Amino acid sequence: MGKVIFVSSKNPAKIKAVHSAASKLFPDSCIRVNPLEVDSGVSSKPVNEDVVRGALNRSSAMRDQLRQQAIPYDYLVSIEGGYDVQLGVHLMPEHDRDRYFGSWRSAYLVDFILVEDASGLTHTLKSTIVEISPGMLDAVRAGESLNACISKITGAENNKHGQGVGGYLSGGILDRASQMTNAIYATFCPFVMADRYNTLDQVLGGG
Repeated sequence: MGKVIFVSSKNPAKIKAVHSAASKLFPDSCIRVNPLEVDSGVSSKPVNEDVVRGALNRSSAMRDQLRQQAIPYDYLVSIEGGYDVQLGVHLMPEHDRDRYFGSWRSAYLVDFILVEDASGLTHTLKSTIVEISPGMLDAVRAGESLNACISKITGAENNKHGQGVGGYLSGGILDRASQMTNAIYATFCPFVMADRYNTLDQVLGGG
């Protein structure tokens, strides 16, 4: 029996990651991953809550479009990349670290993943890729693209669909494709491994 999955992007890295994760989760099924590019309704470089809102908007747009066209599916997958600003430090000296604890702020490149099944049941997961410097965050907020800048440095076209920011900053050690695949796999787990979740909950609850 096959599994039909729609992904809210034509990015080949995202499509490949979804297919790879689904193939592990449903080894006995024929996997069909279909791109369905829809608008996120947020900035192309979303920060904090807008990352979540973008994934939610994409999922809702896919669902509405597919239902209107009476196209069946098993799962919808939305992957919204963006930036998460939270408590943390970036190369801060020890005396400043202790003195300014309450004002610590670090920015992280993240993927927010939303999986929705045909009944509308939804699960989400946030995957942190790499931390970026304050200067990089300022550039993003000013409208600059880190991927475009990296492409100029490396000479490689379309860094966004290649190694990504995390791949560049880690010297290739952080493979975004592998990280994304694992994050998608983890987002699907409550659907596919529900018996394991339920068993552990029952044991913890004394049931």
